Amino acid sequence: MVTVTPDCTDVVEPIARSHPHTRYVVFDCPVDQPNVAYASFASEQGSFLAGAAAALKSRTGAIGFIGGADAPLIWAFEPGYEAGARAVDPTIQVRARYLSKPPDTTGFSNEILAFQVAEQMFRSGADVIYHAAAASGDGVFEAASRLSEDLGRHLWVIGVDNDQYRSLSAGDPWQPHILTSMVKRYDRAVRALLKENSGGHFRPGNRTFDLADGGLDLADGGGFIDDIRPRLERLRVAIVAGQIRVPTVPADRAKQAKALGIG
Repeated sequence: MVTVTPDCTDVVEPIARSHPHTRYVVFDCPVDQPNVAYASFASEQGSFLAGAAAALKSRTGAIGFIGGADAPLIWAFEPGYEAGARAVDPTIQVRARYLSKPPDTTGFSNEILAFQVAEQMFRSGADVIYHAAAASGDGVFEAASRLSEDLGRHLWVIGVDNDQYRSLSAGDPWQPHILTSMVKRYDRAVRALLKENSGGHFRPGNRTFDLADGGLDLADGGGFIDDIRPRLERLRVAIVAGQIRVPTVPADRAKQAKALGIG
């Protein structure tokens, strides 16, 4: 089995068709081919925990979300984050912005714009921002680092996909501002799919990894959420047990999602 990380369906499908005897695993890219397993993650569930952490750590009662592009792949992050925050504090203010709108996807690589949007959110009262904006997230980290002293309060950022605290060198000025990261456990997903394949049970099509199978987690690189871990764990257990149902689409995009057959 070959594992690849494509940019889009149009990239993967021709390759899969050209190599019908090779089996592929792709992430966050729906591909309908008999030799392709499409692995995705219940990002809304991990984002719910991120929102809860943000609300528990906020001192201003206002938090933010910055998405790279206003696209279905990113939609799940926003409502999950907001739902998690409101589960902790029903009155919390949640501000959301997307940096680009498809077909423009430059919002995932525009650190300057991300800095500007984060600065606006921080100056308007937010003290925690969760980003799902790939490389643009660097602009959010920089804004938190620069503005904390200026605004007289500690500013936090929640990273995405991997432990962004640990991805930095020790002593990096961004580290003290990375509250946690919503981690997608690609390693566990790949291991599960490889194990199935080696056992003769390769299954093409979509597989969603969630909190129940350990496909998502909150990173603890800086130790900044150690004190709230028990509360976050109770929420995780409630989601896994089905006691909490996490929304997957922002309310103002419900019609668009329905038209696309998602949500």
